[in-house]
Amino acid sequence: MIDLLLTALAALRLARLITAETGPYRLAERLRTAVYDRYGGSSWQFTGISCPHCVSFWLALALALAPRRLRLGLAAAGLASEWMRWCDGSQS
Repeated sequence: MIDLLLTALAALRLARLITAETGPYRLAERLRTAVYDRYGGSSWQFTGISCPHCVSFWLALALALAPRRLRLGLAAAGLASEWMRWCDGSQS
């Protein structure tokens, strides 16, 4: 049960990073821009990389195979991120 929670929180954190944040060194933003430039804004590729539900599904599958320590670190980041959003009253 703990592994499920760790994987879910890790996937949530990474999905939000990829779909909605700039990211370190603007990597997430660059990824979204590259997909947009290559496939266009109405493509399934851009729609997929912009959808946190879609991205979290694939990330959860990959994270299920990741070492527990990696999932723990990402889960802690996800929990901290959600806690900050909740405290700020932010919904984005």
